[in-house]
Amino acid sequence: MGYAPQWNTVATKGNHRASTKSRLAVGRRAYVAIGAVLVFLLYTWIGYDEMRLGPRTSSRFKQTLRSGGIAGQECEQSAEPSQEGIRSLGSYATNALESCESAGPDLPVGYNFEATKLTPEECEGRHVYMYDPPTEFTVDIIKNCQNWSTWWTMCEDAQNGGFGVRLRLRKSDPLSSITQPPDSWYRTEQFTLDMSWHSRMKTYPCLTDDPNEASIFYVPFYHSPDLTRNLKNPNMTETDYLTTRFVKWLGKQAPYQRYGGRRHFIVMGRIFWDHNRLFNSTHGWGSSLFSQPELKNVFKVMIERSEWAADTIAIPYPTNFHPTSEAALQAWEAKIRVAKRTKLISFAASDRSRNMTGMVRGELFDQCSKSKTCNHVICSTELCVFRPQTIYKISLESVFCLEPGGDSPTRKGIFDSLITGCIPVLFNTNQAVKMYLWHLPGNGSDYSILIDENKVVNDHYDVMQHLERIPKEEIARIQENIFAMFPRLLYRNTKLTGEYKTKDAFDITIDKLLQKLPAEDKTSGNHTTIAPFNGTS
Repeated sequence: MGYAPQWNTVATKGNHRASTKSRLAVGRRAYVAIGAVLVFLLYTWIGYDEMRLGPRTSSRFKQTLRSGGIAGQECEQSAEPSQEGIRSLGSYATNALESCESAGPDLPVGYNFEATKLTPEECEGRHVYMYDPPTEFTVDIIKNCQNWSTWWTMCEDAQNGGFGVRLRLRKSDPLSSITQPPDSWYRTEQFTLDMSWHSRMKTYPCLTDDPNEASIFYVPFYHSPDLTRNLKNPNMTETDYLTTRFVKWLGKQAPYQRYGGRRHFIVMGRIFWDHNRLFNSTHGWGSSLFSQPELKNVFKVMIERSEWAADTIAIPYPTNFHPTSEAALQAWEAKIRVAKRTKLISFAASDRSRNMTGMVRGELFDQCSKSKTCNHVICSTELCVFRPQTIYKISLESVFCLEPGGDSPTRKGIFDSLITGCIPVLFNTNQAVKMYLWHLPGNGSDYSILIDENKVVNDHYDVMQHLERIPKEEIARIQENIFAMFPRLLYRNTKLTGEYKTKDAFDITIDKLLQKLPAEDKTSGNHTTIAPFNGTS
């Protein structure tokens, strides 16, 4: 800030007073002019993106973005931004955050360790045809994200093929030892599976351009970001605008017409009930995608299914860990096996849980806060979303992780618990047992503790005492099962730095789809042959 001289307002003579007033007027005009120039230059330097940060975004965080995380310096991310600030930063913040060098260098652009290639014989019966839809149904949805008038923009969430921005910590941050290797950790939004699946599908070794060779057909559609930007729009015609155009486009495609939608599948990043508003209804929640006639025979893959809809399956929520090699996966397994679990029970939930009287979350909040064996962490967006390492630290330190349902039965926390070796405590079979049939088979007793939520809510059943009574031998059995199964719950990185042979959640899903969809297509023998095409007609 410049130095402003103190003008002497005392004058003994009229000429001196007039001269003083003249000098004052000239000086003030000069300062106003200089100030205007400085404001203009400042606005030009900061740019419009800075203006979108909002008053609640800390000045320290803004300075961090401007500094760009110069190599050799620590990433200044301890001063957390506001939700609206971080969600609306767009490419400006992404570039700055990505340049922080505290956790290791980025891979060279275009670098990708070649995954194991399959021979034509090995791909026999495993070919997948991936449609190439108009970009208005995929990447164009994200291009204008910074101008969305909604609760968040998903600009950063769409980075790195839907994994979000890299999770970078300061060198001095004690939690940096958790997020290793650094190129495997991202701040992944739970509702981005449609984008990250598309990215991964592009690397599938048995893709085919010939629909006659394909066993199943994948239809990309970034419906989650489209729905996110319209979820609070009261105009259902506007909400369904892109959905309507998408199903009309799909209905015109030759492979779709050949099979009547059978053998086709679509992957959604949100839960079933966000896509199931009645067809042509003028009010209600979410979109009408699943009730569109064109999707009647199309199989729906998502993070939470409907147990009453046979054409749906749930697959794991994406976590923040996306290993880049078999070595990275094995290093994480070693870490969770030897973790010092000094806390018997942990419960990470938002503060609203304390007000959920008559619900299992509210009861657990009360019980945990009164128990000496339960560690309760009140989550905020800044603490648990922007800094997901907080959740992983808690889980690594705990034997049991309480995972009651949230706005819907399932929650990302179930998978955060499992990949850290913390035994999830569930309260309804709809949370996992009836959901993740392909990835978490059985009655749940091999990977979780199931306690009836009605007993907890209505009878105030003591969950803490229940967990305290479980024998160490039973705990060890469940933990060993989790250690063996957790790799199948992950989504590995699309950019590999080394060999990766273990099947992940994507591989398991593809295997099951290849078994299920052709077998259910009872009229496949009557299909006519069609010429190869690019899927954009």
